[in-house]
Amino acid sequence: PDAYLYPKGEWLIVTGLPVPEHITSLPQKEPGIEVKLETWEYGTVAQILHLGPYDQEMETVERLQKFITENCYEIVGPHEEEYQSRPDAKVIKTLIRYQVKKRS
Repeated sequence: PDAYLYPKGEWLIVTGLPVPEHITSLPQKEPGIEVKLETWEYGTVAQILHLGPYDQEMETVERLQKFITENCYEIVGPHEEEYQSRPDAKVIKTLIRYQVKKRS
């Protein structure tokens, strides 16, 4: 959740795309870039829709993190973004999501 505190060169970016169930392997076309199939398991998540440019997401992220904390949950998975519109859309729509669990 605090990736912005680190240089972008240190970020690990995982990109997920839906793939038909009959696909069992993917070609490895770029040296040094691992391509693999995974099924992402989800439990409880908290998410919020951000409307606007990517560089203005921080306020929305902070609102979601505050909501999670105030409702006695904690983040247990990576920061995720699901893009609901094209980057050149008039209004950019981004779902921001965290896997969460109830604090004990």
